[in-house]
Amino acid sequence: MLSFEEKKEIFRTFKLEEKEISNGRVNFNYPESKQRGLVLARELQQSGNGYVLGKYMSEEVIKKNNYTVDARGWISVRDFSKDELIKVIVEAMKSMSGLAIEADTFFRAQGPMKTVRTTPRKKVVSIKAVKDAKRKPVESTIQTPAKESATIAEEVKTEPLKASKPAAPVKDDDFSKELESYPLSCMFFWTGLTMSLMETGFLMWRNAVRRYGEVSRGLTRKE
Repeated sequence: MLSFEEKKEIFRTFKLEEKEISNGRVNFNYPESKQRGLVLARELQQSGNGYVLGKYMSEEVIKKNNYTVDARGWISVRDFSKDELIKVIVEAMKSMSGLAIEADTFFRAQGPMKTVRTTPRKKVVSIKAVKDAKRKPVESTIQTPAKESATIAEEVKTEPLKASKPAAPVKDDDFSKELESYPLSCMFFWTGLTMSLMETGFLMWRNAVRRYGEVSRGLTRKE
């Protein structure tokens, strides 16, 4: 029978959340569960006993692996071997998430007490290697084929230079037309200005005459 620590190490190899409860017991939750509950294993304790959820497993899986599911839907893993415990954890994760999860063969081959390094080790580089790398000149790996460069040079030589199109010459008629329009525009401008001045003078003269008439009328009435 596996010990309490050995069983915990097996559970820790999967993507489960470990949670301590009363009396030193441990639960393991499955965050990716699609069911109502997240607890995959509960009451894992020093005696080696513990329970894995079998409530959502199919009857075919239960019969195939000869699991004993109690009335609450849990499977006791007290006497399970390493392979049997890995298998029941995988089946429980499948039933809770609906995903096709396979047991990792690496965990089957290694001992249960060994942990897996998840971060890659840093490569140690000596100071001498760094200095040698700085001293060595960097060689360019890009090379142009001699044939292609020769053909490109020949094409450049043989291809005639295309002259740009000359600008269209300016005709004298265009200037004459513009000069002819200038006097007319000036005449219209002076005509309009003269008419506006005459109209303004007429209005001022009319107002002055009216005021003069009103003043003269007032004087005659007083007499």
